[in-house]
Amino acid sequence: MAHGFDGKVGNPSIHDVVLRAEELTELDLGRVPSTVTNPVAAWDFGSEPQARRVLDTGPGGRHGHTINLPARGVPGPFWDHEVADHRVAPDQFGAIHLHSDDLDDARWQPVIEWTVPDLPSGAYALRLTDEAIGEDRIPLFIRPRHGRPTSDVLFIAPVFSYLAYANEHCLEDEDLRASFVESVGSIDYPKQPEDEYIIDNRLHSLYDRHADGSGVCYSSWRRPLLSLRPGYRWTPLALGRGGAHQLNADLYILDWLRARGFSYDVVTDVELHREGLELLEPYRVVLTGSHPEYVSMAMLDALLGFRDGGGRIMYLGGNGFYWVTALEEIEGHTIEVRRWGPATRAWEVEPGAWHLSTTGELGGIWRMRGLAPQELTGVGFTAQGYGLGRPYRRTDASHDPRVDFVFAGLEGTTIGDHPNLVCGHGAAGVEIDRADTSLGTPEHALVLASAAGFTDHFQHAIEEVMVADSAQGGSQNDKVRADMVFFESDNGGAVFSVGSIAWSGSLAHNGYVNDVSRITENVLRRFLDPRPFSVPSDS
Repeated sequence: MAHGFDGKVGNPSIHDVVLRAEELTELDLGRVPSTVTNPVAAWDFGSEPQARRVLDTGPGGRHGHTINLPARGVPGPFWDHEVADHRVAPDQFGAIHLHSDDLDDARWQPVIEWTVPDLPSGAYALRLTDEAIGEDRIPLFIRPRHGRPTSDVLFIAPVFSYLAYANEHCLEDEDLRASFVESVGSIDYPKQPEDEYIIDNRLHSLYDRHADGSGVCYSSWRRPLLSLRPGYRWTPLALGRGGAHQLNADLYILDWLRARGFSYDVVTDVELHREGLELLEPYRVVLTGSHPEYVSMAMLDALLGFRDGGGRIMYLGGNGFYWVTALEEIEGHTIEVRRWGPATRAWEVEPGAWHLSTTGELGGIWRMRGLAPQELTGVGFTAQGYGLGRPYRRTDASHDPRVDFVFAGLEGTTIGDHPNLVCGHGAAGVEIDRADTSLGTPEHALVLASAAGFTDHFQHAIEEVMVADSAQGGSQNDKVRADMVFFESDNGGAVFSVGSIAWSGSLAHNGYVNDVSRITENVLRRFLDPRPFSVPSDS
């Protein structure tokens, strides 16, 4: 690390003669002078950007190999600003962006081997203890045996999203920290030993920047993942008297399933990416996590196919299905994103680096590729903020006989107006979604309830702001709201969406006896009922 290099290198070559000044000038312009014979070695950084191999086009074939996955598929010195896809003109993307703090594979040598016993599918932790160091718990998911589901309910753990946030330390940035102080109060950071280790060892999430200021676009599970631990409190939420995020917020859903007596299987979205619709077909109901933000095309295809084939989906989160994400397939343990706007983003790639190196596909958010989240779940990201959340209030549409089952046993119009383990209070919070037929919400979908009245600490998503103004806060913009939505799909399928990251934090309140818990249970029991749903005839 002390002798690392930060910067881009473009197509280096080695020659066995001293080149004249005019020949060097020609090479600098991207042209090979006629007087220059075959070089000893000439590495082509633009070819095979998805690979670890670096191709040598010289006579010796001295191919290289990248270590720790530096960024590829980025513009080189001869980019003409006309082509933005490295697959179209690889010679214009002949650069590798090296970072002194790249870490794709820690190359640990195994010290423990553990044979997984015959356990029910679910979330577990491997507990490690040491008298001198203390205790650690390494999370793992056990799926059912291949082709042998044990339940009609499947929970998909969003590991892509866990990896995106793992080791996040954005609050090191003084300006960002000041914005959090304004919304949630004073900040003592870093306070947790996990955060101190992350900072001391320059570990990164996909929300952080490398030492040279460029954004981190790869995240691997073959490295320390200190914040991906049961009980870890994510600082921006903890300041609002909550703290559970990603894995820990999702454990509330699994805990609720057990408490209410539901059997379930668990897989990760890595398996969903690799196996597709076939993985989902044995199940009647699929449950998402609280924040499945990072997804691949294969995942979306599988979920759309499941829904339209008669499956039922319960989207129990917010800001889901947002970023275009790929799994690097050669070694298979690293995800990639390329952040660019319009989007709500922590950093942005340099101009021209919009396509993922691992797959070549256009990065950014799925909405800009014509697949807004509303196309799948009926709701999509509309605002974010920190601090206390808000309750939902039932709409007139919630009294439609099609959704009598949702509110069975409940009185009143307010939902989730009680303590919350994610955001402190209120079932709608952190990041929220709304319905919008112009973005793909079905015309026959019912908005059952909405949470509004957020403060101006909640701001409307930047990708929807055409011209900047000062009226995008929760007190002024009616699009800063969380919508609860239900709609029927083809072949007896259906979707129920809550549109809030914080929903899972309300499930356990009052010993699981509360309106959020009751609604979730009512929907799951009806979704398990094989009786078909019928799409309204006027849809």
